[in-house]
Amino acid sequence: VDSIPAAEEEVAALTEAWRSLGLFVERVDWQSGPASALLHRARAVLPLLAWTYSETPAHTANFCELLRSLADGGAGPRLDLRATAWHAHKKYLLEMAARGLGTVPTALLAKGAAGAELRSAVRRLDAGRSAGEEGRRSYVFKPAVGSGGDGVDLYTLGEEGGEAAVLSRAREGDLLLQPFLGGVRRHGELCFVFVNGSLLHAVRKEPAGWSARGAQRVSRVDSPPAEALATALRAMGEARAACAARPGEQIYLARVDLLPDTAGGGGGEAAGEAAGGATGQPRWLVSELELGWPHLFLRAAEGGAAAATKAVAAGLLRHLERREADAAG
Repeated sequence: VDSIPAAEEEVAALTEAWRSLGLFVERVDWQSGPASALLHRARAVLPLLAWTYSETPAHTANFCELLRSLADGGAGPRLDLRATAWHAHKKYLLEMAARGLGTVPTALLAKGAAGAELRSAVRRLDAGRSAGEEGRRSYVFKPAVGSGGDGVDLYTLGEEGGEAAVLSRAREGDLLLQPFLGGVRRHGELCFVFVNGSLLHAVRKEPAGWSARGAQRVSRVDSPPAEALATALRAMGEARAACAARPGEQIYLARVDLLPDTAGGGGGEAAGEAAGGATGQPRWLVSELELGWPHLFLRAAEGGAAAATKAVAAGLLRHLERREADAAG
């Protein structure tokens, strides 16, 4: 099950595993007065469960400034800190799409957007979609800066009050608008979990409403589609490049989420799956990156949560040892 309490349990288990390896671990509130000095003295800083960063623009700016300062000051994992700041605003999806990565089609509505801008965004999104695609007239809108699935909702074109609801939310801050990909009802969402750049496992999340704060069923995928894995790996590479990764430097904790595009550029769901080849697989598109502080779905890991937790914890030690060896050399 995917839920916020499950993520908190995961962090608690990892904390105990890190301590068992001889690391001193302390959880601090990043907003507290003494936190900055303590964090800047730390060997490693992991921004886990820092949900409050998205409460206001000032929170977001302060959070990202802190992460960059920690990375520049020598705290590790450096790339995780830089990556978390880089993808705090989800405009990174447009940046990756511009570089040719397969992402869920996305339009950015700037804070204060008017009806004409919303309708223009819808036209741009519709231009690349087939007339037979399931859910064609429905769109997902979400805060461009948000966490835990808060504020994710559905907008159906022509629905009474729909446009007004989107514009009301746009008055609060930047929004992302994306077509609702109806194939998720059949195929679910694929999530690839990486530790130090290596695949830990893949899971499938079954749809269960809009908010990630509601429980979703999660199951391990032993043989994920090769195309989906290749897309996830490329997304990891794009993130490393965007965050100025050093040679050989990897993000310690990362997750890439993908949604199924069953339209295939024309002809509706059946044609889209046919375009996927003999397996009838849809095309998998990146919907989101979770870098530096993802929920890892350790309960779904092969061998159980305990073994996966130990592997992830040991990965931090290897990451730090390699970083310090590189610095010494």
